[in-house]
Amino acid sequence: MLRFCLNGKPILLNGLLDQGYWPQGLYTPPSDAAVERELSEVKALGFNLLRKHAKIEPQRWYYHCDRLGLVVWQDMVNGGSRYNLWFVTYLTNVLQPALQRRLGPV
Repeated sequence: MLRFCLNGKPILLNGLLDQGYWPQGLYTPPSDAAVERELSEVKALGFNLLRKHAKIEPQRWYYHCDRLGLVVWQDMVNGGSRYNLWFVTYLTNVLQPALQRRLGPV
């Protein structure tokens, strides 16, 4: 049987879709403390995964997820139309920050 593993141990993923919407600033969180509070509430409710689509968060968001033990399922952001030559540049800009985050929190 195939299973997801984290640090070599099987893990049951129980997650939510996180739109990254903040009523105070649309897609901009009001503060670092607000991000930490929201992620802590997600963890307290028993979830261990957040699926992020539609946007890439600031690095502090990923830092707090890592610190709290939340797995991030990062979807590729879709521009909403056919992929053209611009997409190659776009992918570089999207993947580079993701690879930098993989090296560890800032």
